[in-house]
Amino acid sequence: IAVIGISVGLLLNYLMLKAAYQLRFDNVRLTQDQQFNSYQIRRVFQTMGYLSLLILLYKVIPFRKILNVFAPVGQMAFTNYLSQSIITSIIFYGFGLYGTLQRYEIYYVVISIWAFQIVFSHVWLCYFRFGPFEWLWRSLTYWRPQAMLKKRNEFLNEEAQNQDPLPVVT
Repeated sequence: IAVIGISVGLLLNYLMLKAAYQLRFDNVRLTQDQQFNSYQIRRVFQTMGYLSLLILLYKVIPFRKILNVFAPVGQMAFTNYLSQSIITSIIFYGFGLYGTLQRYEIYYVVISIWAFQIVFSHVWLCYFRFGPFEWLWRSLTYWRPQAMLKKRNEFLNEEAQNQDPLPVVT
């Protein structure tokens, strides 16, 4: 699935970019000349391919350790999703940078936000059970405030679970 998904997705992307390049990225002519828009098909194939590749990589121990860096970000997905919107609104509308950055400069913003969220999520989850918006959502769901702080024994158990067991020598 990984090989087929990525191959088909990249082939369809190549064909689309080739047509766009030939028309000098004129979206009006591209839309008029295009018999069929392959965007949804490309997206499905590439998504299946990349997710399959991530699943395969996760089965390899060194890659698992790298991918586990993102686990706390996933535990705080709602908070991180909303905070990305808040941060980018402040950057682009609050500081007036909307429409002023080049495409490559936007990648600096993206990488900075991701780095911040990875570090913030790790630090936050050392002391709290879940993110602030997850806490709010749970509290509203159950109609009462949920316990937010981790207890000392929860923290110690979590540290013990994160350590790799020693190999058994027979």
